[in-house]
Amino acid sequence: MYLAYSMVYDAESDDGLVHALLSYSFDGVSGWDFVENLYGTDFIPLGPGLGLDVHDPSNSFDSHVIFASTGQAPAGPMLDEDGLARVYYMGGNGPHSGTRNTSFGLATLPSVDRFAGVGGTGTIKSTITVLVTGPTLTVTADSLAYGDATTLKGAAVTVATDNIVGLMVTDATPLSLSSTNATDAPVTFAGVADFSDYVGKEVSIVVELVDALVYSVGFV
Repeated sequence: MYLAYSMVYDAESDDGLVHALLSYSFDGVSGWDFVENLYGTDFIPLGPGLGLDVHDPSNSFDSHVIFASTGQAPAGPMLDEDGLARVYYMGGNGPHSGTRNTSFGLATLPSVDRFAGVGGTGTIKSTITVLVTGPTLTVTADSLAYGDATTLKGAAVTVATDNIVGLMVTDATPLSLSSTNATDAPVTFAGVADFSDYVGKEVSIVVELVDALVYSVGFV
């Protein structure tokens, strides 16, 4: 999958806004679409200050316009020493075609895998197969409970295959997200089963969510 920053001029607004949205494509050539819809949540949200003068101290430097940088070559986010993904951008505190100041900004993500995900409660069955590159299945996911003590205890994600005996959902140990989010966390199965016999082959993945947001699955 390919991801791209899309800067969209809001022609329906009189405020001259430019939104930074996130787009995706499975082949990088055709079929591009927004991760959120055109009117959904911005990837980098505009700051407060809409309607304020550019010299008003309450006006955020990025209240009207955001242009995200593609990053280092090949295009992508820069990573710092702590593994944070850095997205540099230019922000404007006035309309696109009017008077504004332009400033340099920085947005960060906890990891390069957390650009977009699928969340909620339910079962997701992959419509495409995944190449097995290592014996251990991993997952990166966050809790959606947001500190609710009752719900937080049940936040979990289960990842497995849909048709390989010993590596199915009923064999997998649910990964609890009650105390911490997961980054490349290993998935374990009953009987210490793993994917050693399937390295180099493609498998279909099933994900079960309970108040969770899953970003990526992989192998190590």
